[in-house]
Amino acid sequence: MRMSKLFNLHRKEPFYSFAAHPAIRNAMNAILGSEVAIFNSQYIFKNPGVWGQPWHQDSLYYSFDRMPQVGVWLATSRATIENGCLFVAPGSHKEPIHKVVPDARPGSNYGYLEVVDYDFSDAEPVLMEA
Repeated sequence: MRMSKLFNLHRKEPFYSFAAHPAIRNAMNAILGSEVAIFNSQYIFKNPGVWGQPWHQDSLYYSFDRMPQVGVWLATSRATIENGCLFVAPGSHKEPIHKVVPDARPGSNYGYLEVVDYDFSDAEPVLMEA
């Protein structure tokens, strides 16, 4: 059996130290001020040949009761177009929550939902080094 995600690893070492690294903490303090908390962490495995998530909005999955919210992505391996890096649609963070439907791609993970009423043609790859 293959896993695709592990949740809330920041609750244990060494993952908390990784998530709360001074460089990350300093960047978050500069954006959010001194009251910063880690509310969720995920380690996402992209095994060879599997689909990643479809187009989605994180806000659909989380009830954010404080604003602003900041997501931080730390790559533990190189992220390239060839190996399925993240793509983002500039400005989409200002959009309302869009209608979603079950992910219709063959072989997609059960439970994935995708946004179908937004034009993602200007999406940009997020290339990263580990």
